[in-house]
Amino acid sequence: MGKKRARTAHDILQPAVRGNMERIRAAAVRVLSNREDEEAVHDFRVGLRRLRTVLRSARSIYGKRRIKALEAAFKRFGDATNALRDAEVLAETLALADLDEAHRAAADRWLDDERHRQARLRDAAMAAIEGGELEGAFAALLDAIGEQPREDVTIKRFAKTRLRDVQRGVGELLPVSKDDVAALHRLRIRFKRLRYTAEMLERFTSVGKPRKKEKPPQRRSSYAKIAKHAQRMQKLLGTLHDADVALNAVDVAAALGDDERRVVKSGLRSLRARLVDESIAALEALPPWVLGQ
Repeated sequence: MGKKRARTAHDILQPAVRGNMERIRAAAVRVLSNREDEEAVHDFRVGLRRLRTVLRSARSIYGKRRIKALEAAFKRFGDATNALRDAEVLAETLALADLDEAHRAAADRWLDDERHRQARLRDAAMAAIEGGELEGAFAALLDAIGEQPREDVTIKRFAKTRLRDVQRGVGELLPVSKDDVAALHRLRIRFKRLRYTAEMLERFTSVGKPRKKEKPPQRRSSYAKIAKHAQRMQKLLGTLHDADVALNAVDVAAALGDDERRVVKSGLRSLRARLVDESIAALEALPPWVLGQ
């Protein structure tokens, strides 16, 4: 009886890719079949982001040039839904702002006008999704990962390298200024990568977990714990990003008068100040082991 083959990165990446493909397909069907499904676009985008995180991890295994081309193809589908996503969360963000009754009513009237624009944005997103390009990209991806790669590595080495890389990606942006909108946005994306990578490793490998009778020191915390912290930071920074997007939208809102614009912006600035303080405090309280320190 031959020696059992050790599991490798290929054994993690194949099921991770296929699982995310099925989630994207299911969400795409919902986007196209039910305009009232408000979560469909969100789920479609999340599936794409998770898949792109997996592909980023796969570059060294299946070939950097080939995989980056596929990442770019899937990014185009995400880009096609960016404006729609920003429009859809605008109402949620404004609901968090402290506005008096009169200015809340003015903001609501503006949002009613915005819903017509959302319908056009949804039509554009649906047109991008319903063509054959998405399935074509899936087929090219399955071809790229279909065979045992030449540059395969053990699961242990793959997990250690990938986690270290995404942790460093977050760390290199810290500390961050509360006024640096672009850096805070990049930091949100880096935490997202850390979360999705840790969740992939948690699901498909047990490497790095402590033995059952052994109390886990901080440096050996599970992938699930790392993902939980990253998810919290992603959410905080995501709400902050939405406030920045809303401020930009109010600047060009033709339906708002000058006084209405000034008061709504003031409410959003107060919201942003609170959110950025919460985000910075959470960053400072982050356990060092989350970033591999």
